[in-house]
Amino acid sequence: MWLSGGALLAGAWLGLRDRTSGADLVAVTPTAPWRLVGVRLAAVALVAVGAFAVAFATALAVSTICGGRGIPDLRLLADGALAVILGGWVGMAVGWCSGSRMLSVLAAPVWWAACQIVGDWPSGFGAPPSLVMERLSPLLGLTEHSAEFGFLPDPLWPHLGYLLGLLLLAGVGLLALGARGGGQRPPVVPLLGAVLAGVVLVTAGGVGVVTLPRWLVVLGPDRADWKPASEVLARDDGS
Repeated sequence: MWLSGGALLAGAWLGLRDRTSGADLVAVTPTAPWRLVGVRLAAVALVAVGAFAVAFATALAVSTICGGRGIPDLRLLADGALAVILGGWVGMAVGWCSGSRMLSVLAAPVWWAACQIVGDWPSGFGAPPSLVMERLSPLLGLTEHSAEFGFLPDPLWPHLGYLLGLLLLAGVGLLALGARGGGQRPPVVPLLGAVLAGVVLVTAGGVGVVTLPRWLVVLGPDRADWKPASEVLARDDGS
């Protein structure tokens, strides 16, 4: 959470940098503006991944020193890294579009609150509204954890797809934003492909995390024996 907010501040500073001297430094360079934007997006992504990897490794080291055992789920590393990248790219958009240092500074706590606040929205999938909003947050709220079986239910695969789709859409939007007013445009076909892939991933991943049962009860060693708690309670009440 804090790393994502820090990445947003760094991205906003990067987006503001072209405005500090009153001139658009991107527009006056000989390289196509969208290419420079792509390089900046890649740089923010690399720094974000590196920062989260260090934090992840530090947490594992502390856990090991304190007696923790087991194999870490590297999907947690991927999910957290994608969330930090998204925070940095959102910050770039805020800096570019607003040109305001105040708004760029305020964007970090607003981002933190937006990822945490659970709104009263109808789910349409039979899940509690608060659970729907929590699962659609870029920062995943993990479910119950079992030392033997892992996360129950396991939201990581669909959430990874959801985050990747958000990143594709954000990246295309920033490239289009950087290309405004320039004589060179990014290639249309790859951008449309990225947009389509982003929409598919966001839709499939979002539906995947929202439709997961809230709790699973382990009734046997096989995954087929893991039943939603609501189903088990209903069966017990019926008997």
